[in-house]
Amino acid sequence: MANNDLNHDFCAKFRAEIKNQGLVAVISELLVSTSDKVALKKKYLTRECRKSSFAGKFTEACDTLVGRDRRISFPVSTLKQEIIGQQP
Repeated sequence: MANNDLNHDFCAKFRAEIKNQGLVAVISELLVSTSDKVALKKKYLTRECRKSSFAGKFTEACDTLVGRDRRISFPVSTLKQEIIGQQP
């Protein structure tokens, strides 16, 4: 398995993480994490955001984070552009 593959096992675990922790917490963690899984998680989120219903949830979660702490507005905006802006 290549290090950047979205295999079934990884996707299932990340979906469970999103379900258990909530999308807001997962996004917040992505902003500060140095894990080698960050790139895979971003790749997964990008793929899921191609589905309009998930893109709306992702945007709403980003807006919630910024509403809680305006100081993270730029990093959240950058992440949102990276995830949603990659759509063809």
